[in-house]
Amino acid sequence: MTVFYDIDPSHVRKQSGEFGMAFRKTCERKTEHQKQRWKQALTNVASILGEDSHKWSQRFSLLRDNEADMISKIAKDVSNELNLTPSRDFDYLVGIEAHLAKMTSLLCLESDETRVVGIWGPLGIGKTTIARAIYNQISRSFQRSLFMDNVKRSYRCGGDSDIYTLKLRLQREFLSKILDHKDMEIHHLGTAQQRLKYQKVLVVLDNVDKLEQLQALANGPPWFGKGSRIIVTTDNKHLLEAHKIKHIYEVKFPSKDEALKIFSQSAFTQNAPPEGYLNLAVEVTELTSHLPLGLCVLGKALCGESVSMWTDQLPRIKTSLNRDIEQVLIVGYNGLDDKDKTIFLHIACLFEGKRVDCVTQFLGNSGLDIKYGLGVLVERALISILSDKLIIMHRLLRQMGREIVRKRSIQLSMRCRFLMGACYMYHVVADNIGTGAVLGTTKGSKLAKLVWDGISVLVLSMFWLLRCAFLSIMSMPTAAFEHPFWKLKKRLSHLKPSKEVNCCVDVARS
Repeated sequence: MTVFYDIDPSHVRKQSGEFGMAFRKTCERKTEHQKQRWKQALTNVASILGEDSHKWSQRFSLLRDNEADMISKIAKDVSNELNLTPSRDFDYLVGIEAHLAKMTSLLCLESDETRVVGIWGPLGIGKTTIARAIYNQISRSFQRSLFMDNVKRSYRCGGDSDIYTLKLRLQREFLSKILDHKDMEIHHLGTAQQRLKYQKVLVVLDNVDKLEQLQALANGPPWFGKGSRIIVTTDNKHLLEAHKIKHIYEVKFPSKDEALKIFSQSAFTQNAPPEGYLNLAVEVTELTSHLPLGLCVLGKALCGESVSMWTDQLPRIKTSLNRDIEQVLIVGYNGLDDKDKTIFLHIACLFEGKRVDCVTQFLGNSGLDIKYGLGVLVERALISILSDKLIIMHRLLRQMGREIVRKRSIQLSMRCRFLMGACYMYHVVADNIGTGAVLGTTKGSKLAKLVWDGISVLVLSMFWLLRCAFLSIMSMPTAAFEHPFWKLKKRLSHLKPSKEVNCCVDVARS
């Protein structure tokens, strides 16, 4: 930190004016090598960010007031510097060392270029945690630094203002924080570049979801001084690519061992389950499909509970999505447009684990722009498509999608769009509850206990019911005629399909 009291920093940098005269007098009888070393040192000192009493006198009319305020500011800055001890908040996070190593490589801190790095992955994967950890590790190497959390929320606080006003308000908040200038006023979007283009800064823009936000806060490397680093976290890969961010770190799911360790830290405050809990802990870990958010939330929810309580809660964990997890994951779904939301729900209810060509075949005439929509879901980290074209959706996302459908069915007085599960399927069709809204049923539902005790397998080999298409039961054993399940056959026979989908019902006695 430098303090220029009653002296122009440029005179120090160039050794001119009264300061230059005093410097030359001091340099008398010194060697040329020593003079050059002193000149270089003064040039470097004048370039260090600090306080200039001349600038303070321009802000306030009374000398006593500006000196008092300047001294107060210096004391505050010194205190803040003393508080900047190395952070150990993230030392014990599972797998953090590997994340930091990969981020350090992408940031290439030894380079003087201004570099922007994106962190991309699904909601709840730990993008913000990784960004905070790297920020705490390297922020002291920059003249100014700022971790701007939840940019999306800050941007939307502007309400229904036009886009330019929202961008202006967001940049004002950004500059007020990074320059430590409360209630700063700006009048155009070029202000950030004017104020920061000669400063080496570290900026983390967390949870960005619109291109306009990046345009307002980091519109390009020329906005910042040499050696600056900008880190952007988002669940939308397309946004990073549209902003021409070339360096992107994709956060992967933790391994099986790492997931168990993360869960154990939340549930037991230690790195492994205690005696008697191992099998239960492994089962809960698998139910989260290793998503760190799910591991931490469920771990805290089960913390301190007995083995019997864990056993009692497992059925609910399997069938219901924890509210805290849902509140995070639903953000990704809400950010989709209506067509992409529909595709998401179709995959969650019917097509997870199916091939892309299967989805395009069944939804090709739906008007949903399937190929484009699948691309959007991949970029938003809501699904992944494997090399063999299989569509994979995380278990918790799939659970959330099905919960959305279930809630909508209740709101629509049981006018169901997807039939998932034997009992639900039977009652909707046999009791004529909202059959007009049905879009599809799951394949492979077992109705053994529903039909009669002797049935062991009942497989619906075709499941797509689109635009009034329905299942036509081709064969049924005589013994079934006396069972209420026969009502299902009678209900189906009353429908007038635009397309008939044949289904062979194979019934075998145990």
